[in-house]
Amino acid sequence: MLGERVLALSSGYRSADAVIEIARPLLAEFTATHKWPVSLATLDGDAMRVRTGTLQESPFSTFLDQRRIARRVPMLTSAVGRAYLAFCHADERETILRLLRKSTRPHDAQARDGQRIKALMDGIVAQGYATTPPLKGEQALGLSVPVLIANRVLACITLRYLGK
Repeated sequence: MLGERVLALSSGYRSADAVIEIARPLLAEFTATHKWPVSLATLDGDAMRVRTGTLQESPFSTFLDQRRIARRVPMLTSAVGRAYLAFCHADERETILRLLRKSTRPHDAQARDGQRIKALMDGIVAQGYATTPPLKGEQALGLSVPVLIANRVLACITLRYLGK
């Protein structure tokens, strides 16, 4: 009986670690061919966590880019967070936005403007990718797309590029 229930719990479950292991060599191949740094991030509560990437392998990475691995990245001021929010299921998006609206962090404040968020999400879905908004002091920008399986966002891949 216990074995059946454990199997039922794990039915359809896909570990984020499996996505990372599959993506790692593909990201490395991309950077080896095109030189641009790319990274993969997964949802971590009310932020995205950069799980792996090729930032150290790219000649175009900045020092600040290279420190991003394993860091939490804000949802609304990063390409990766914006991509996740735009392409995840509406119920999941609302849960995440509810958390962000309760946050006292300055970069989460825009979650309280429902019309602005809807327009932002609609625009991202229409173009098929998200970008980093211009941020003071940020040398590199990001362009991010979701990794989807059966209309479920498992992760997002971001390409970092110099803004100038």
